[in-house]
Amino acid sequence: MLIFAEEKRGIVVLCSNEEKRERIEKLYQLCAMAYCKHQLKNIVGLALNSLKKLSRSTDALVLDGVTFQNAVELALQADKAFRSGTKVTMKEF
Repeated sequence: MLIFAEEKRGIVVLCSNEEKRERIEKLYQLCAMAYCKHQLKNIVGLALNSLKKLSRSTDALVLDGVTFQNAVELALQADKAFRSGTKVTMKEF
C-alpha cells in the first residue's frame, strides 16, 4: 500500500496464488480498508497472479468518492491487515 496523504489518494498492489474471483474480492476489501483508514478521496488497486502460474492475469479497481456504511469497522480492520507504515520522501531532480 502506498498512500499520498497530502492528495488523499493511494495505491494497493496484491500478488496472490488465489483464484481470480477470490483475488478480486480480497483486493476490493484491502482497498476499502485503506480508503477508510486514511480517509482517501480515491484509491487504485492492482491484483496480479503469482509468477508461479503459467498464464498472466491482472485485475484493477478504482474507488473514487465512495462512502461505506461500515467505514469505522473497515478502518479498524486495516490496522490488522497492514503493517505500520514507513514515511517515504521523494525528490525530483
